[in-house]
Amino acid sequence: MHARIVLTRLLPVCALVSLLVVAAVVPAASAADSTRVASAPEALAVAAPESLAAAAPPVPAPVLPAPPPGFLDRVFPGGGQAAASAPEYGELTVANRPIIRFRSPVMGYSPRLRAEAVGEQIQGLLARGVFGPVTTRATPEGVVFEIGGTPVFRILSGDVDASVGETMEGLRTATVANLEMALTEVREARSLPRLLRAVGRAALATILFAALAFVIRRPILWLGKRLEAFAASRVRPIKASGLPVPGLDQIAMLIRWLLFVVKWVVVLILAYTWLTYVLHQFPYTRPWGEVLGARLIAIIGRVLRAVVAALPGLFLVTVIIIATRWVQGVLSNFFDSVARGTTRVAGMHPDTVPATRRITSVLLWLFAIALSYPYLPGSSSAAFQGVSVIAGLMLSLGSSTFVGQVLSGFMIIYSRSVRVGDYVRMGEVEGVVIAVGLFATKIRTNRREEVAIPNTVVLGQETKNYSLFAGEDGVITGTSVTIGYGTPWRQVHAMLLEAAGRTPGFRKTPPPYVLQTALTDFYVEYTVNGFLEQPETRIRTLAALHANIQDAFNEHGVQILSPHYESDPPAPVFVPKDRWYESPAVREPAAGEGPTT
Repeated sequence: MHARIVLTRLLPVCALVSLLVVAAVVPAASAADSTRVASAPEALAVAAPESLAAAAPPVPAPVLPAPPPGFLDRVFPGGGQAAASAPEYGELTVANRPIIRFRSPVMGYSPRLRAEAVGEQIQGLLARGVFGPVTTRATPEGVVFEIGGTPVFRILSGDVDASVGETMEGLRTATVANLEMALTEVREARSLPRLLRAVGRAALATILFAALAFVIRRPILWLGKRLEAFAASRVRPIKASGLPVPGLDQIAMLIRWLLFVVKWVVVLILAYTWLTYVLHQFPYTRPWGEVLGARLIAIIGRVLRAVVAALPGLFLVTVIIIATRWVQGVLSNFFDSVARGTTRVAGMHPDTVPATRRITSVLLWLFAIALSYPYLPGSSSAAFQGVSVIAGLMLSLGSSTFVGQVLSGFMIIYSRSVRVGDYVRMGEVEGVVIAVGLFATKIRTNRREEVAIPNTVVLGQETKNYSLFAGEDGVITGTSVTIGYGTPWRQVHAMLLEAAGRTPGFRKTPPPYVLQTALTDFYVEYTVNGFLEQPETRIRTLAALHANIQDAFNEHGVQILSPHYESDPPAPVFVPKDRWYESPAVREPAAGEGPTT
């Protein structure tokens, strides 16, 4: 559908331009066929100044009053002298082709009038069917140009532009070539078969251009799919490492936009080439085609010269990149051996190898970029310097937060206070650490929620790591209950240990234990602790422990409450000795005795 739209838009444009080019031939031919009678100024262009003075009576030049003092300075501020001293020239054009620029006036006639007079005389010769040959002869005043033996014009020493290194002989040769080509093109414009062949070539070029503009879409689409697949294969590992990178949708959109720009650049280049070729087919528009072609060739030449001049620098940049990749490979093998434990380096732990590898790689490539920058094409241009200034400004404005986050990430990684897979509690968030990046730490909670906490926040708050010492005796966790003084503490201890023993998730060795953490005015606070088998089961284990405590207390008829008093009780509240070992408490045996209940 897009190709059809492009084709339907391009074909009418191409056809319209072709018709305009063909239509431009008609006024050229009619102008070439028009017959004009040479007037006195035409003879002026050929005759020498001396013969002019003898042939024509002197015409008194009008006397104009002199301008008042300072008039030019007021009309042209600061430019009166420049305007007065600016050289004037008249360009002779035959059939739309420039022949020569007259720079010297003759007997008061300006170069522009000379060019007009010579043009009229050449048109008169063309109207009589005189197309050559073009000959020249030298005279004391300059060089006389003849067409078919008829003198047409003369170039004088004042017509030579010495400021650009022009000479009389060089100007004569160039003028002869331009005039012969113009006469040939006029004869070609009057030939119907040649015009028809030119129209045919222009039509074929138009069809070829439209076909190429249609076909170019397929390789662009193929290249876009390849680039998107390559970007997807590269982005996924980078995102897995925790680095902030754009999403695949954004990258795909960028690739499509760049390819859209490339497609239209190619189409515009094809259109420029097509227009140059079509204009070159017709005599009247051939000078325009030559100008377009010369500019295109000049641009290509400048590009090729720039490429050749940049080859030594690009070679050095390539060598630097290859050397940097080699050094990076050596360092990668070294870090791999440290991560496996086959190589031990003081101060480097396998957990910190990924961060160290990343830092080393970034520093290595920054050094390579700094080393390669002077050899890059255009590195000394104003554009590169402007980009460098903008990049430095952006980095300075956003560096405080950026650098703070990165340094916080490195502090977390190298302190090893939090590692991937640890079960932690950061503020109000509790769960398993799934990533420790340069900018944020990600936690998966027990509700299967992923929470990203900025690294500066992680360092600024309390963090509990339940997995740091889990490999030794396990992580200790527990809960507290408050029971009145009327319940024997030994019974409470026994019931809490019984509840902990029933709870799945606690290790049997070391066994759970109970502490009396407070003796308040109205009740005793007991805390039962156990050693978790797996830190990530902490919340479920606590829930099971709470349920087992209630069951144990209910089974032995002990209320779980915290009594409060408004006045002294009528009788002292204490536990007599004969109730110290209420069930399920076990009497501690005396020395030499077995256990009794």
